[in-house]
Amino acid sequence: MPVDTVFSASKYCGLAGNYGAIVDSGVCLCVCVVCLQIGTGYFGCRNNDTGGFDPEKFKAAAARPQVKMIEIKLSQGAKPSHGGILPAAKISPAIAEARGIPSDRDCNSPPHHAEFSTPRGLLDFVARLRVLSDGKPIGVKLCVGHPVCFTAVCCAIYSMCYMPCGILCGRVYRSCALVHPVLIIHNAVI
Repeated sequence: MPVDTVFSASKYCGLAGNYGAIVDSGVCLCVCVVCLQIGTGYFGCRNNDTGGFDPEKFKAAAARPQVKMIEIKLSQGAKPSHGGILPAAKISPAIAEARGIPSDRDCNSPPHHAEFSTPRGLLDFVARLRVLSDGKPIGVKLCVGHPVCFTAVCCAIYSMCYMPCGILCGRVYRSCALVHPVLIIHNAVI
């Protein structure tokens, strides 16, 4: 099904959607409510010279009236800690526009965020995005590879007395077996 059909149906039904970096492409401007997702490639808010986070591009994308919340995507359930490369030959003009990347060179999505490397750094990034977005809610999406990692995030939240607006555990990853979605936490730590 064409993506613009999905967006039009979403608007008609009054649905919200998480459309990743394509919030900046113009194609999803017909949607009522959008969650801007920021992954390790920083698509939609990427500095094309360094591949890192660009605060000004983020500010512009977050300022769109359709964007009601921002989600930091920590990991991919299908391939945690792997990242990926999109070869230049596969980058069409539509993909280049949607992701905000040049079409004449390979695009790297690293396995980890460049803006932070610790749970405390994650929370500092959440606070920074909240300021840059003029107070829009900031959530975190992660794939739990090991309970210790999730516990470390919870401990950082407790010790810093600061938390994201929500934490979405997309999947649990154990011994290469993907399990059903686990939980959604809103302003609470279990």
